[in-house]
Amino acid sequence: PPVPLYLLTLAGIVVSSAPVYLFAEAMELDRFFERHYAPQVARLRDLLARREFPIVVVWSFFPIAPTDLICYVCGALNVDLKKCLLGVTLGEGTICAIYIFLGGRALVCLR
Repeated sequence: PPVPLYLLTLAGIVVSSAPVYLFAEAMELDRFFERHYAPQVARLRDLLARREFPIVVVWSFFPIAPTDLICYVCGALNVDLKKCLLGVTLGEGTICAIYIFLGGRALVCLR
């Protein structure tokens, strides 16, 4: 059924996003990117500092962009964990809701 599936999906989003955020510093990929892509990292830091929440939501909604990457970036840049998880849940939760609740209708239309 769609409602339990959606609720489990939301729980899965939070459970899978939190470790990526929490272990971002341990992975130390930010040091690599700072060394090799300093100007791009500076622009990203500046953009996130001004518009953290909308960027996380939009990034998470966009189906081609890897959500784990924005969780990692938020963790490396010390974005508030609650803000990151709420943004990811809203963005990815919205796209998942579209798939879950409207996907069946789309398939019927294609027949």
